[in-house]
Amino acid sequence: MNIKRRLIASGYFFLLLACQPNDGLKANDLNKDSTMNAQVSDKQVQMKGTIQYISLEGGFYGIVTENGQKLLPMNLDKAFMQDGAIIEFSGKMESGMMTIQQWGKPFKITEIKLIKAGKANSKQEF
Repeated sequence: MNIKRRLIASGYFFLLLACQPNDGLKANDLNKDSTMNAQVSDKQVQMKGTIQYISLEGGFYGIVTENGQKLLPMNLDKAFMQDGAIIEFSGKMESGMMTIQQWGKPFKITEIKLIKAGKANSKQEF
């Protein structure tokens, strides 16, 4: 009987412990690996990546960073719409935004520099 009471008491203890708020954990702490968390909208980041033409949903341009992260640029200038172009860029993640592309994380570019030109897509309808 004593063991049964201890097990029940331990179960209640862990249940109460799990329900306690953790003020030290923030939404931004959930993805501390090499990928970026889309909820980090106020943080300016600088990266290098390759522009890719994606032929889904009517076609669009995305950026694949050096570490493989997929970004969906919301304001990519037409001059940089070159499949395979290598760029250095900085900007911020767009949080709370849904897109029809369903590819990559929405990203707003603040600066961009062409490192190596790619090829322009003849199917552009912009």
